[in-house]
Amino acid sequence: MGWVNYSNQYQVELHHGEDLLRLGLYPEAKAAYQKAINLHPLRHVVLLGKFFGEPADSAAQQTPDLLGMDKDALWGLKKASAFDSADPRQIELALRQLENDNPKDLDNKTLLGKFHAAQAVQTQSMDFALAEQDYQAVLEQDPHNAEAQFGLGYIRWLQGRLAESHTYYQQAQESSKYTPSYTINLAGLYIEQVSVHPPGSVGVSPTEMAAKMAALPGKSGLGSERIPEQKNYVEALKLLGSFGFNQDYPIAAFETALVFRLQGKLKESQEWFNTALMLMDDEKAKAKPDNQIPWQFKTKTALISLSKPDDKKYYLYLSLAASQFLDGDTANAKKTLVKARGLSDTHPATVKELLNDDLSRLAEERPTLANNIKVFRAELLTAFLITH
Repeated sequence: MGWVNYSNQYQVELHHGEDLLRLGLYPEAKAAYQKAINLHPLRHVVLLGKFFGEPADSAAQQTPDLLGMDKDALWGLKKASAFDSADPRQIELALRQLENDNPKDLDNKTLLGKFHAAQAVQTQSMDFALAEQDYQAVLEQDPHNAEAQFGLGYIRWLQGRLAESHTYYQQAQESSKYTPSYTINLAGLYIEQVSVHPPGSVGVSPTEMAAKMAALPGKSGLGSERIPEQKNYVEALKLLGSFGFNQDYPIAAFETALVFRLQGKLKESQEWFNTALMLMDDEKAKAKPDNQIPWQFKTKTALISLSKPDDKKYYLYLSLAASQFLDGDTANAKKTLVKARGLSDTHPATVKELLNDDLSRLAEERPTLANNIKVFRAELLTAFLITH
């Protein structure tokens, strides 16, 4: 029947709206939900009934299961619309009202958790107590709620409590393996946890080492726990390659490139940096909701977010140039820097901070590259940044 096609299209847009809402892309979610509402099969049933030579009432009788479908899109539109205001107080009031209107919808509570977590970051209070309460309340009713698990993992990552973050991220990934952001963030955590030479580890007893590890920054603020027993580049690559994520998502390809470079496999890293750059310009890839969110990174001193596509590409070009130079290909490294220069004139200074952080870690883990990293910084990167 023709109305089945409309039903399928409706479901596609409905799920698209749900994905966008999950990622915090609220205006885009509203547009998808509205499109779903406009596609609702009952809007076309009379027309289709006539097209197939059926009386309108006969066609309508064949769609009783569709009568409640519109409610899902309308409710989704209402949830996304809660974020219309620029006033945080109005947003919270709207979310509280949604919770009162439908207490059984746990999405309302996870949205509150995201809102409270975002406020803690934006105000720089880094007080996540309210967000944690929201997520824990969800898990009390649904112990396998992936969004709540992921939200708690994200909070622990921001706090530098990587062991706990790993637990929550892993739970979220196991609850919803096909959700790209869950898997990619878990892989990123494996990469972040790796430390070949933890500070002060040489000639130190296990007991003393445990004390040193406990004293490292990361119990609060933006430090990072070093957890050498959990380091696993192999697991990171496995996750990034699962379901072809690093073939569809630039951030997954980028993280794959980082892993190969940290392993000293410079040619492989160049291939994956190029893959990430290709995906940045691929229309099909750009349309995926998980490719429309900012990239977030945590250095020793700051939380850095890259939102603009050109800023992401700028970081990718600089990273690719570093791998090319370290692999002895100075000519192509210079050409890559020229491509970076061809992007928009202004980029956040934090991109340089990110690259320097990456290179410092690489020098620590691959001492044989340390001298060439110094040369790259002094002879190519510094000159490039002066002129750009």
